[in-house]
Amino acid sequence: MKQPGQTQNRNETEDGECAARLLQQIRSGDARAFEYIVEKYFQPAWRVAVRILRNDAEAEDVAQEVLLKIWKNPPELKPGASLKAWILRVASNGAIDQLRKKRPTTMAELPERVDASASVVDVLQADEAASQVQTALDGLPERQRLALILTYYEGMANKEAAEVLDVSVDALESLLSRARRGLKATMNDVWQELLDDLAKRPVADGQW
Repeated sequence: MKQPGQTQNRNETEDGECAARLLQQIRSGDARAFEYIVEKYFQPAWRVAVRILRNDAEAEDVAQEVLLKIWKNPPELKPGASLKAWILRVASNGAIDQLRKKRPTTMAELPERVDASASVVDVLQADEAASQVQTALDGLPERQRLALILTYYEGMANKEAAEVLDVSVDALESLLSRARRGLKATMNDVWQELLDDLAKRPVADGQW
C-alpha cells in the first residue's frame, strides 16, 4: 500500500520530468510547448504578482515578462525541480522590484482566504476590518508578507512555498511565525481573533 508521501514524491518527480521535456521543446522552438506553459502558469504568476502590486495591469505585465523569459531563454532547472516554483519566484521578485521603484509597499485590500468560512469572509468584507488588516499587512517585511501570501492566501504547502522563496522549510516556517506575530502585534480586540484563526489553520496542500 502506498503512503501519501510516496504518492506526493512520485507526482513531484513526474512534474519535474514534464517540465524538463517542455523546456527542451521550447529550446527547439516548439511554440505549442510554450503555449501550454502560458495556459498553465500565467494565472498563478498573475495572482502572486497582483497580491503584491494590487494592480491588475501591472501584475499582467509581470506575468507576461516571466513567461517571455522562458521563451527567450528557458531556465536550466535541477532534475525534478518545479517549474511552477521557478515561475512564481521570478514573478514575486519582479513584482517586488516594480513596487520598490514606484512607491512604498502597500496592499489595497485583504484578498479572500483560501477555503475561508462564511463568518470570516463576512468580517473581512467590513470596511473597518479591511482597513485595519491592510495597515497591519503594509507593515510586514516583504519576505514575511510573501510567505503569508503563498501559504495562506494561495494555499501552497510549506515545501512548495519554501522553494518559491528559495529558503528551507524551517526558514519558511520562521517567516510565517514572525509574520503572524507582527500582524497580531498591530491588531486588537476582534481582529486578534481573526489572526488566532490564521495561526491555528493548517496550510493546505491544494493545487492552483
